[in-house]
Amino acid sequence: MAKKKITDLPVQEFLSKIDEYLEKGEKPNLSYLLEEILNYIMRKEREEYLKKNSFDFANGFYNRKLNIKFGELDIKVPRVRIGKTFRPSLLPARWKRVDKDYDKKIFF
Repeated sequence: MAKKKITDLPVQEFLSKIDEYLEKGEKPNLSYLLEEILNYIMRKEREEYLKKNSFDFANGFYNRKLNIKFGELDIKVPRVRIGKTFRPSLLPARWKRVDKDYDKKIFF
């Protein structure tokens, strides 16, 4: 199978958003970059889930605030129609506050 080029991936859209910041003389902050990366990974994880579970369908996103040592992130968590069958692996356990162990999971 041929290896995908970076221009074939949605990463190109992400990079163009960063270019927009730079053209305005602004620099995107670390929180923005982390939000975009986490959102991308969760969308890809849902895509893989749906490929393996053809009986289920994508059902939009819900907003969630995630507190990490860099501050508060506003992420968009992907959903599926059959409620409790999919949960992104990057999220901490339900109803659990983020702690230093979660920071280690994301950054190391």
